[in-house]
Amino acid sequence: MRYVRRDPPDELRPLVRSLWWLRGEPGYPEERVFPMPHPHLIVNLSESYRVHDPASSAPARVIDGAFASGPRSGCLASTLPRELWNLGAELRADALGAWGVDAVEASALLLLDEPAFARLVEVARASDPDDALDALERLLVDRLDASWRPDPVVTRALDALDAEPALDVATLIARSGVSRDRFVRRFRRAVGIAPKRYRDLLRFHSLVDAVAQGLEADPDWSALAAEHGFADQSHLIRVFRRATGFTPRRYHRIVREYGPEAARFVPIADSA
Repeated sequence: MRYVRRDPPDELRPLVRSLWWLRGEPGYPEERVFPMPHPHLIVNLSESYRVHDPASSAPARVIDGAFASGPRSGCLASTLPRELWNLGAELRADALGAWGVDAVEASALLLLDEPAFARLVEVARASDPDDALDALERLLVDRLDASWRPDPVVTRALDALDAEPALDVATLIARSGVSRDRFVRRFRRAVGIAPKRYRDLLRFHSLVDAVAQGLEADPDWSALAAEHGFADQSHLIRVFRRATGFTPRRYHRIVREYGPEAARFVPIADSA
């Protein structure tokens, strides 16, 4: 699997965390994609494939072209093409609105069928990674809504959580200067999910990083729970099962078998 990552240009830096290009054979037909705390704009350059929510009876979505994927509570199951080939941008948690994308809709995965994205697919398929990333940069700059402004209440909360992921939501609300209902409503409108769910995602991913970096030893789950802001091991297990569909111990066995690259994209055949 070949992966190329790029920092965004100055005009996108306040909104975009990174740009990336990925191509290669996945090595297995299906995977479970963990929920991410930051939204992505992704352009599928491969043949179409399907994704579905394993916790829902809703039909699978066909991925063919561009889509927005925002923070969500649970994982997605993806039936992969023979060759995975994507171009994408990882955004700041509240940045989707800068391109007119509804964050709440993107939390359920939002297909983007505008002609500009269709043209980008054609250009990127005929380009090397650097030229494809250049084309994505131009599209993001050209489509940026110059009148869009982030919600300052949400921005302050996100900055506080970036600095201290263990903060509880009550503290964020007390610092915000607005009522609880208004804070939750504004946060969800900007980010796509409620602040507590987002905070739990940050904790979950810090835990995933710790597990992936120490695969040789069996984790001390109680110690990890305390270190990453969970109330106790039971709380950690509940969050983990909601986000992934399986237990922390089962997850550790899978990633130890497949390696750190499977930390957030886990083969489904081995994750039941």
